[in-house]
Amino acid sequence: MPENPRDEVLAIGIWGQYLYVDRTRALVIVKTSVDYDFDIRDHETVEVFRAIAGAGDPGGGRGPARRALPDKEKSRPNPGRLSAL
Repeated sequence: MPENPRDEVLAIGIWGQYLYVDRTRALVIVKTSVDYDFDIRDHETVEVFRAIAGAGDPGGGRGPARRALPDKEKSRPNPGRLSAL
C-alpha cells in the first residue's frame, strides 16, 4: 500500500513488478521489469505512478483528483478511449 493512500491499491512483485490502481481516476498501471534493487526505489516508483495518474488534473497531479465516473457514464462506449486488457 502506498504511503498516504488516496483510494489507491498497490501490489509489488519480486524483482520490480508493480500493479497500481487509482480507483478515483479509474486507472490501472502495470510495470513489468527485472530490477534487482527494486526495493530501494519503490517509493520513487509510486511517486511516478501518482504523477502519471494526475497528469490530466489541474496543477499537474498536485491538485485534487477528478471524480470517478458514475456507472451510467462508465458503460457508455467511447471509441476514442483505450480499454484495459
